[in-house]
Amino acid sequence: MSPETEPSQWVKPVSVVIAEDHVAIGTLLSRLLEARGAYRVLEQFTRGADVARRCHELRPQLLILDIELPDMSGLQVAREVAATTPETHILVFSGNIHPEVVCDALRAGVRGILEKTAGLELLESAVATVSLGRDFFGPAVLPILPQALRLMQDAPTDGLTDREREILVLVAEGMSNRAIAQRLGISERTVGNHRANTMGKLGAHNAADLTREAMRLGLVRPRARNES
Repeated sequence: MSPETEPSQWVKPVSVVIAEDHVAIGTLLSRLLEARGAYRVLEQFTRGADVARRCHELRPQLLILDIELPDMSGLQVAREVAATTPETHILVFSGNIHPEVVCDALRAGVRGILEKTAGLELLESAVATVSLGRDFFGPAVLPILPQALRLMQDAPTDGLTDREREILVLVAEGMSNRAIAQRLGISERTVGNHRANTMGKLGAHNAADLTREAMRLGLVRPRARNES
């Protein structure tokens, strides 16, 4: 190639980190992006524990994040990444889309939310948009966005959503995740995610800490010694 025809400037590919607990989905997503030539996948995770640390080290432009990771809530990962690496734009790509999740995701600093039932064209649009630091919401998110925004405005000063406060009370009453799921008619995994979010917001590490926080917030009263 002669100097006259050589491009004066090469466009650097967008750097991406993927956190997705389903290996096949993460691998296919990685291959899809790499095949476009405009993206470079730096690392792929199936668990959340090391994502924030590696994002801080790698400084990717985009984090594609599933919120249902096996070891911790993806929303907690999002909060950590937003706090330590604000230049990394976060796209939530999840099958668990409802107003409370959208509310928590927005509060965590997420720029885009797309449901996993979306087609590839929408996925590519979401990736391209969020990597530039712009907001993107999938067609399943848009109808519930007003409710999610109201939840953000109505959130109590402790930072917990209504569902998180409800689960906090049940944990303080000694109920297991399975029992809470049966009581509320939601999945045990969803309970775990809400519980992890609550622990992160309150700085709690176990059920005993959550119980103390529930008492501090006045959500439950201390039991007398002769109470069962």
